[in-house]
Amino acid sequence: MALKKCKECKKEVSTKAKNCPHCGAKKPTENKFLSFIVGVGVVVFFVWLFSGDTDEPIHTEADRFSISNLNVRFGPGTHFDPVSAISPGEQLKVLGDSVGWLQIRSLDNDTEGWVSERYTADISEIKTWRLEQRAEQQRIQQEERATAWLRQDNSSMAYIMIEDHVKNRLVSPASATFPSRSEGRMNHVQNLGNQRYRINSYADSQNRFGATLRTRFVGEIRQISNDTWRLESLELLEN
Repeated sequence: MALKKCKECKKEVSTKAKNCPHCGAKKPTENKFLSFIVGVGVVVFFVWLFSGDTDEPIHTEADRFSISNLNVRFGPGTHFDPVSAISPGEQLKVLGDSVGWLQIRSLDNDTEGWVSERYTADISEIKTWRLEQRAEQQRIQQEERATAWLRQDNSSMAYIMIEDHVKNRLVSPASATFPSRSEGRMNHVQNLGNQRYRINSYADSQNRFGATLRTRFVGEIRQISNDTWRLESLELLEN
């Protein structure tokens, strides 16, 4: 079961909980600010998506446009050598045709030659095509952002996330201190792959008599989403 801190009382609750079992807060793991930002982002995206202000102008001479990277050949057929290439979205003036092939001149770079008609479309469809390309690019970017954590080494965050679990098992959580970066804390973290991390480290904290003790701990923690971690094991050993 994935756990996150309640936005009100800061105690751990299930990410599926509708109410915090500790303080009764509704939707205890919901980040209102993040939800607001996401909502604004969606509005901005659709305004940008359906705005035609940033479209490149359509040439009055254009008959068709390319819908993929396309070889421009010396003649109408694949047995003719390529003389150049054009990119998706280039506007084309049709100079002639021959059984599925078009003799064209690119109005974007003046390239001339023959291209396969199946990889072009009527110029009247270019605005719709551009919108579809934008939407696809946005989808890819969103997927890359959403899964960026899968490609990152989050060892530093793994240590931070396990600290609270260790504190919860100490007699005096508020007095607990952990080694700093300068004290080599990152040497205590092992990346096991598949977003799993093993931490073999220690915490100094007070016992019930006020004396400071060092408690060693070994634990494994796993990142299961961009902002959610799950403790898989934890063992504390007092020195």
